[in-house]
Amino acid sequence: MVPVGVHRSRTLLPAVTSAEGHRATPLELFFDLAYVFAFTQVSRLMAERHDPVGLVQGLVVLALLWWSWTAFSWLSNHAHADE
Repeated sequence: MVPVGVHRSRTLLPAVTSAEGHRATPLELFFDLAYVFAFTQVSRLMAERHDPVGLVQGLVVLALLWWSWTAFSWLSNHAHADE
């Protein structure tokens, strides 16, 4: 049992520290731009349909998009694209 006030780390892999001059690669920026465009399209989908089916469709697509974006962010933090 863990004492109160002590938190365990829940990460499976250690965090990778970036170098001082590390910047986002063009590939990472392209994927970020693609996700921004996809989020705007989901917003448009939900704005066009004002019924429960449209809401559920939009939320499902939004959940899948959110899941894929967080997975890509996690992967790009642990395996840099330029390596």
